Amino acid sequence: MTKEIRSFPTLIYFRYNKMYNVIILFGVSGCGKSLIGSQLSKDLQFEFIEGDDFHSDENIQKMKNNIPLNDDDREIWLDRINKELYKLRNKNVVIACSALKEIYRKRLVSGIEAKIDWFCLKGTFDIIKERLDNRD
Repeated sequence: MTKEIRSFPTLIYFRYNKMYNVIILFGVSGCGKSLIGSQLSKDLQFEFIEGDDFHSDENIQKMKNNIPLNDDDREIWLDRINKELYKLRNKNVVIACSALKEIYRKRLVSGIEAKIDWFCLKGTFDIIKERLDNRD
């Protein structure tokens, strides 16, 4: 008969140093980040952060007018998402966010201690165009 032996310090370590999971779905507009992220978070019973919900009013206006966001525009947005991720630091989280540049991804998870998995969602030009054309 085998007997499982656990030492007290090991139990304390795992209890207080639990590593949480963060799954980040990134990619261009129309690649399915929000749809997949929302469903994935439900299936896994993770919290869901929709990156678009953290844009400033100015960024939203720019995007509505088809004006591309620059790095300065994205700094505030990424910091807001990072702050929300920090608030959820003791939970498992799925994030949907464009984060196309490496500097954006680094800023997004700055100071976050978790197991982070990154998934870049892709699609052909025709599929992405069709999805964007069919948006409300």
